[in-house]
Amino acid sequence: MSVLNKLAHTPLRDILRRKLTARLDWRSVIECSELPDSLRQLATKVVRSTRLWRFERADVARELCAHFSDGVKAGATPEELATSFGDSKSAAKLITRAKRRTRPLPWRITMRALKFVGAFVVLAILIYSFEFIRFNTRSPNIARNYIAETNAKIEAIPEQDRAWPLYRKAILRLYPLPEHVKDIWARSPADETWDEQVALIKEKSEALELFRQAARKPYLGRPWTTAIEPEIAIAMGGDPRPPSQNANPMLFEVLLPHLGPLRKAAQLLIADARLAATQKDSGRVEDNLIAVLSIASHERVQETLIDVLVDMAIYSFALSAFQDILHEYSDVLSNEQLARLAHHLERGPFDVRPALQTERLVFNDIIQRAYSDDGVGDGRLTPEGLRLGSDIGLEPNLELSAKAFTGPAFAPVIASRKTIINKYDEIMNETERIAGLPLWQQLVFDLNGLLERIDRNMLTRLKYSPILILMPTLDRPARHAEILRLQRDAVRAIIALELYKRREHTYPETLVQLTPDLLPTLPLDRFDGKPLRYKLQDGAPLLYSVGANQIDEGGQPFLDKDGAPIPDAARSFGAHDEPGDWILYPPSN
Repeated sequence: MSVLNKLAHTPLRDILRRKLTARLDWRSVIECSELPDSLRQLATKVVRSTRLWRFERADVARELCAHFSDGVKAGATPEELATSFGDSKSAAKLITRAKRRTRPLPWRITMRALKFVGAFVVLAILIYSFEFIRFNTRSPNIARNYIAETNAKIEAIPEQDRAWPLYRKAILRLYPLPEHVKDIWARSPADETWDEQVALIKEKSEALELFRQAARKPYLGRPWTTAIEPEIAIAMGGDPRPPSQNANPMLFEVLLPHLGPLRKAAQLLIADARLAATQKDSGRVEDNLIAVLSIASHERVQETLIDVLVDMAIYSFALSAFQDILHEYSDVLSNEQLARLAHHLERGPFDVRPALQTERLVFNDIIQRAYSDDGVGDGRLTPEGLRLGSDIGLEPNLELSAKAFTGPAFAPVIASRKTIINKYDEIMNETERIAGLPLWQQLVFDLNGLLERIDRNMLTRLKYSPILILMPTLDRPARHAEILRLQRDAVRAIIALELYKRREHTYPETLVQLTPDLLPTLPLDRFDGKPLRYKLQDGAPLLYSVGANQIDEGGQPFLDKDGAPIPDAARSFGAHDEPGDWILYPPSN
């Protein structure tokens, strides 16, 4: 045997001892034995079939040679020994099993773990293959066209009842506008830019008259569309957007570019009302205030949450301006005008539940585009749904080529169609129930806690990810509607106080003196359900709410960190421990 061959069949520990033992060469062990050829061949066949480590094979070779040698010495023939030995493959398996049992425990544990991992991988591949086929053969069934359904209802509104055609003309005449128009509604003759404001109102008088005419219509009547028409886009300094090429576009794609111009128009109308008050033009004051209140109160076939929030802002502008005009120009409006304005205050964006119903439509529209439909209200996420999910943030924005491979792993984790809709409806039903309660009862509930139940861990967060992405902010819209109702009731009380003073030449000692002649019922503080607080200070009325901390502090104003009064303390719902009341009248400047 050559040196290289010996080196190749010598254990490392023997080499380190400078000994070339070649004791791993099991073939040499068999060849050097004095066994007959048939037994040597049998031993070679058995050792080769064992699939053992080299030193184990050498041991097996020695044991076999010793076994057969003992048999020959005992007088048995090679044929008898081979027959008694049995099948070589079966013998090899038994020997392999016995040898492996003698191996070290760590090795046996590792092998078992590898087998388990291997079995798991094979099972995972089989499951993935099944899911891959099932996932990529699913497709959604888009059964409803929500935009077309809504527009059909809008088209049924008589043309003479729609405000949108007039609003469209007004918007085209309103723009372009200077930057400073965003705060123009709160200015007074004492401001340096008052003359500039007067000039702007005069310049936009034609547009403002169109807005006033449109505000008299009962319905907004603007169709839902995914486009921004070129004329309006160019007038507003933006880019046109063509309508979707999809015959059934998503509700998610509907654009509301008219809301910004309506808000700016409301600010200009309020600015014109302030200007008219300085000019003692009571008719223009009334017309402008009624127009702004009406803009915020148009009937809509389907009202979105964004519509409601913008309407709330516009309505709040009108209430604040009305308070200021009553305070600064108390004699500009007649009793009849005050009564008409009080009547117009009854309508307003005080109920967010219709908008929440529209949010349901948006959710259901996305679900019908993302899930398959088994015909009985259930289904699973589809490849189209996964692509849609990337667009609206349901899952990571993967390359399209990778979606076919990630989808089968991602889709089974997301809840089924029926499960997701039932959970969404459960949350929305509770939200709508709470939204219908007065503020002092709403504050007991944590609406966002409804979402926290499904956002508590990674598994439920992924399972209900469509809900977490698409669910609107739950508490603020309903609470702001209640705050708006509080402001409205305060203005009604202020009108009643002014009418009482004109009749009695003094203010009443209590609000009870206003009922039921000038005020049908006592206005309630939406924070605690009790009547609004009222008292006279130096002969002037002070009307206030206890505010977020629900503690009556005698009309001490809520202050900011610098000690300045905050006129709208109700914005800070979280400041339950901050001292101070919300002063509703007189307005703080």
